Amino acid sequence: MYKYGDFIGALDAFCRDVGETLEDREERLGSPTAPIRRTLQEPSGVVINRNIRLVLAELHIDIDEFRSYLEAAS
Repeated sequence: MYKYGDFIGALDAFCRDVGETLEDREERLGSPTAPIRRTLQEPSGVVINRNIRLVLAELHIDIDEFRSYLEAAS
């Protein structure tokens, strides 16, 4: 589990480094759970690992490539 803000921050950083915003990537890939920012918000403030893997798969982001962004945000 990761804090919601850490995960979203890591997604933003990854997308920025590849030249787009999270919202641009969602739109380009036709993300069925967009907007991800709202979809993942839980009262607990955490995002479970399974949901992280699902989002990364939906956005075509390799987990190994993304790991460093998530570690830097945590």
